[in-house]
Amino acid sequence: MAGPPSGSRTTSASGQPAAAPTGGTTRSPIRWFVQPAGDTAKDAVQLAVQRFWSVFTRLAEQPGAADSELTQVAADPVLARLMRAFQAEAQQGKRERGPLDGSITAVSVSGVSARATSCLDLTKVQSYQSNGRPVPGTRGGMDRYVLTLRRVGGVWKVIDYDSPQGSTCSVRP
Repeated sequence: MAGPPSGSRTTSASGQPAAAPTGGTTRSPIRWFVQPAGDTAKDAVQLAVQRFWSVFTRLAEQPGAADSELTQVAADPVLARLMRAFQAEAQQGKRERGPLDGSITAVSVSGVSARATSCLDLTKVQSYQSNGRPVPGTRGGMDRYVLTLRRVGGVWKVIDYDSPQGSTCSVRP
């Protein structure tokens, strides 16, 4: 893995979020377009969301159920669901890879609970068979995700996420 997001945020001359390559893998880098929230708790949630998608992206490219990094960014019930899904993909030899862009458009924090809305541009992400050949018709889209997080042992972890049907989003400002 190229490394978890450093937490640094980049803004353009206009003050708008600029791309910051922070996470993913060499074959599936993630460029983040994130504006600092200006609030310590919300900024921590944004960073947790970036780390979650970074680990998720690496596991989609190289799936396996026993992954200690996944336990650092996710907790049950989503942790168990993802471990089963990545284990099944590993057994089938399925892989997904390709560059993606992401943004975090909303964050709310209440005590040890938080919600974040994230947009991922997955249009360059492709599924591959175990022999390395692309699976036709498997490119992603522009997907909006609503993530629920909980502070566990002092660390924000994703406990659930959903991509509402018919929801659209934009990564860049």
